[in-house]
Amino acid sequence: MANFCRQCGRPLENGRCPVCDGPVEAPSASPVQASSGALFFSTLAGDLKALLASRDPFRIAPAAGFVLLALLSLLDAFLSLSDGVSYDVYLVLTCLETVGLIAVGVGGVGVVKNSAPEGPALVLGCVSTLLGFTGVLNLLSLVVNHYASLSYLTPCLFLLALGLALTAKDLFFRLLCLGGTGALALILLIQAFTTLPFLPHLALCYCALCAALSLVKSHTLL
Repeated sequence: MANFCRQCGRPLENGRCPVCDGPVEAPSASPVQASSGALFFSTLAGDLKALLASRDPFRIAPAAGFVLLALLSLLDAFLSLSDGVSYDVYLVLTCLETVGLIAVGVGGVGVVKNSAPEGPALVLGCVSTLLGFTGVLNLLSLVVNHYASLSYLTPCLFLLALGLALTAKDLFFRLLCLGGTGALALILLIQAFTTLPFLPHLALCYCALCAALSLVKSHTLL
């Protein structure tokens, strides 16, 4: 009777009774968790404290780098409304952006190195590594030519926000990233017909903050 159910006598399937034990649910490889915005942001402070307490440079460095890039994008939005900036201001902003890009790149290498990334972690690792490589090239250009020759921030942040919107485990965070991706795409489309220099910088600021959030709450999003 080892191959039959002791309760109803039916044949066992893979050691389970199809009636008494119920069907076996196939596990999802990457379940999407539904959460509210209030719950998402109410746990943000605790997640930030946990991140700082972990002392993990491969998470802290890119999170700080994305926040720095977001602040610089916001500053660029205000500066775009002025008549122009001096070379000294340009040099300071470019150096800060280069530092942010390199910090993001260090974290991208850590994402790939410390785990077998898949889904959102793989997207974050690849795009962050590309941003870090851009920062290194810009650093060399600043040393040799005194100006930065590469600017891939817009396409990289667009791809990163789009990738997180498609692969993140939290539904609310997916919607946040999708909003940033759609806003950036729409603004770039509008730019082809009119001049609104500050709007792309605001969208970049939003996408960079989404990337920083993905690292702060990586235990639930990646």
